[in-house]
Amino acid sequence: MTSLRSYRPSGGFVAMLFIHVAAVALIGWGLQTPELDQVWTLEHALKAGRQSELSPRDRALLQRAFAAHPDLAGGLIEGRSIALLTAHRSGWCSRGAAVLVRLGGSDTEVDVRIDTSPEGFPVRVELEGSGWRRDVSFEKGGVVQVALPKTEHAEVVSVTARGGADGQSPTAFEISFEDNP
Repeated sequence: MTSLRSYRPSGGFVAMLFIHVAAVALIGWGLQTPELDQVWTLEHALKAGRQSELSPRDRALLQRAFAAHPDLAGGLIEGRSIALLTAHRSGWCSRGAAVLVRLGGSDTEVDVRIDTSPEGFPVRVELEGSGWRRDVSFEKGGVVQVALPKTEHAEVVSVTARGGADGQSPTAFEISFEDNP
């Protein structure tokens, strides 16, 4: 009867295995989309109207990119202090959601206008930035001025408008500010 002996792998085998694992990891890392390319893709999806709301992942991506590249936000909004990144017509957002980008260092006020059929009321508009949130309710059409808190760095502001009997229907709205073209 022969005994079964266990053999240890040789040093050369371990080195070859390590090289193959490292090569696969390097290729996987190299195939990832760079962060700025992801920002560019997201910007085009927003401006083209393919997307109107940000997922938590998208919001975090933009905030990380703004922190890592301080001039990026100014480039996205073409040198203004605040601008809509979402597709719009003279400030009117028809899909019930919008994304604003604003530079840091100043207080900002935005005007929110709701104009919809009587069945569309009441309407609740939420503005949310980094660590703050503002809620505005409309029982009928009109304009409300909303003061956004001062921020040190560029930030993303999400705006959503929901109304109707269920309070969940997307509602068109207009958002305007001093820098609106």
